[in-house]
Amino acid sequence: MSWWRRQKAANPEAPDREVVEGNCSALGTLWDGFDELFESMPAEQWSSPFGPDWVFADVPHHLAAFDSQFIAAALEGRERRFELAAPADLDRWARDASARRPHDPSESLAAWRAARARIIAALETMSDADLQRMAWYPALWVRGERPLAVHLELLRVHTIQTALETEFRLGREDSFVDSATIAAFIQGYMGFLPLLANSDVAAGREFTAVWRITGPEGGMWTLTTAGGHAQLHPGDTPGADLEIVESADAYLRIATGVWNLVEAVADGRISVSDPEQFQHLLALLAPASPDIPTPVM
Repeated sequence: MSWWRRQKAANPEAPDREVVEGNCSALGTLWDGFDELFESMPAEQWSSPFGPDWVFADVPHHLAAFDSQFIAAALEGRERRFELAAPADLDRWARDASARRPHDPSESLAAWRAARARIIAALETMSDADLQRMAWYPALWVRGERPLAVHLELLRVHTIQTALETEFRLGREDSFVDSATIAAFIQGYMGFLPLLANSDVAAGREFTAVWRITGPEGGMWTLTTAGGHAQLHPGDTPGADLEIVESADAYLRIATGVWNLVEAVADGRISVSDPEQFQHLLALLAPASPDIPTPVM
């Protein structure tokens, strides 16, 4: 029994902390898995490429910067009201953070653990009701005043995405992220699709696309556009213009930037029912200029 449950049993009038405790447990599991992953890496891995612009040493430094500036400061009530409204703004923030990376990866790991300790220390003082307090979140679709509960959800999503990308780039076949967490991540990530839709393309014609993501972590979703708006709902839609079939593993490799969607379709790793309709989907989801602010949820 956790400390909070013992306190609640002794004093039923104590503020509820079940959601806070659940967050602490979920984050602790992710952080422990990440620590073990980093500890298992050979020393020379830190200087190996991690995608086109980073090396592996950038990963803990990025995690430390994100967790400290975006999450810990908000939980502590000390957030700084800067805004990263466009993808180019976020890219510049990431580049600036990377430029300050220490030479020794152990310093970045220590900074990340310090940020994590700040998060846990702040949560230890909170009840579930405190998670509804509003705090500033600076980036993209979610920027603005958001409940602390949303900050914690964004922290989990960012940690999971970074963990999966790190495992993919290391060539690991088994993930320390459990199946239920991956399924929830996929569901949450699919929910962002309507925000990516280009309103001009969506206004041009009605369109329906079905995603069939196979495996225990997968599911089915339908994206529809009409009158310049896009909507997503769970399940199949008979007679859809386009059906995309991919494994959960393939979806995650696209979502983390390890694979390119067009290349994966071209070589058969991902199946599409109609190549011409797939081109329309690409136009619908094509990113706007990186200097244009994203819409806000």
